[in-house]
Amino acid sequence: MNILNINVMVIAMVIIIIITIVMIIVMFIIIIIIIIIIIIIIIIIIIIIIIIRSSIIVMVIIIIIIIIIIISSSSSIVMVIIIIIIIIIIIIISSSSSSSSSVTSLLSPPQ
Repeated sequence: MNILNINVMVIAMVIIIIITIVMIIVMFIIIIIIIIIIIIIIIIIIIIIIIIRSSIIVMVIIIIIIIIIIISSSSSIVMVIIIIIIIIIIIIISSSSSSSSSVTSLLSPPQ
């Protein structure tokens, strides 16, 4: 009877250790993904600030990005990527009508 109890305890301990290791690995993966998303968002902010120099539009975009970060902490990464793509499309559409010359001057090499 005592031997059986010890075996059950050992099996339970091994299962708990495996579960904790898996949880730690999953947490690390989630943290890495969140860091990558934040880096992408920061790069997008920098590009937007370079393209659009008017402060009101930049403020609105920063507010939208903060909302995206809040959503990303609660929902799936796929939704966040879709939202980011939609915002990039909106920015491209809005910037192509107003400041297309600044975009072309940024893309063309200096003379």
